[in-house]
Parts: sequence; C-alpha cells; structure tokens
Amino acid sequence: MSQCINDAKKNDSNRIYFKEQLKLHNIDCDSDKHIEFCNFITDPANGRHFQTFLLLCSGYFKRKVIDNKLREILADFNFHLNNGYIYSQVFDKDEDWYSFFKENAYPCGRPRNNEQRRGVSRKYVDEIMQIHDKLHISIERSIRLWGSLKHKKFCIDNIINPYYATRHT
Repeated sequence: MSQCINDAKKNDSNRIYFKEQLKLHNIDCDSDKHIEFCNFITDPANGRHFQTFLLLCSGYFKRKVIDNKLREILADFNFHLNNGYIYSQVFDKDEDWYSFFKENAYPCGRPRNNEQRRGVSRKYVDEIMQIHDKLHISIERSIRLWGSLKHKKFCIDNIINPYYATRHT
C-alpha cells in the first residue's frame, strides 16, 4: 500500500514538473501559443507526439526523460510554426514522398538518427504538390519539373535584371 502512495507522489511531482516545463516554453493556458500547440499535438499526422504527450501528462516519466521527450516535441512544434512540414505531415500528403526522403526519416515520420532537419519547407512541398495534383504525375517527376521551372525563372530574372543574380544567389 505504501508503495502505491509513493508512486502516486512521484507521478504528481513529475506532472507538476512537466507543467512547469511547458510554462517555461510559453505553452500554458494563458499564452498565445497554447491553442496552436493543442492543434499541433492533436493533428493526426502527429500521432506519435500525442501519445508521448499523454504519457508526459500522466507523470509516468522521470524528469530527465520528460526533458528529452518535451525537447523533441517542441522542436517539431517550432519547426511547424516556422512554416515547415515535419516528415510525417509530408508523408501523409502522398506516400511517394517517403521514397524521396527515405534516407532522412522512417516511414512513421521520425527523423533518422543522423538527420538534423525536422522536415521540409512548407512552400517547397506545397508548390510540388500543386504540380503533382494538377498534372497527375508522380512526385519524382513533379520535383524535377519544379526544379526546371525554378531554374528557368532564375535565368529569366537574370536577363531582365542582372542585379537580381547578385542579390539572390
């Protein structure tokens, strides 16, 4: 019986510590980021983060584990806020993206051990998906076409305004 009480006290202590850590990162009920964080964590593409978040809320993990898990969730959240798609969101758009990023992330969207990036630029993915959806071609061909279009636009911009090349290279 006393073991259960001790475990409950540890879990309470860990829950309080977790809440304090969220507050340190400006994610509490009074902050602007709270709603954005709730939307991020409950997005089905972020299922693995949601499961981890629930375990963190339970107080089951020790403080060191709480810090590590929360750091990973917040890194993806901040990347998301800075106009990026984490790998799992990209893979949910079209499963062919995985073949393009298989060296960078696992099929679940978790970055591989040697990968420093959290995901991909939102603008890059959206532009390629527009080509993919409108022309009904593979992701690989869409990426090549996107690259060709960007290169041609850059060349035309340089002909029209040579100063452009020195500012945007």
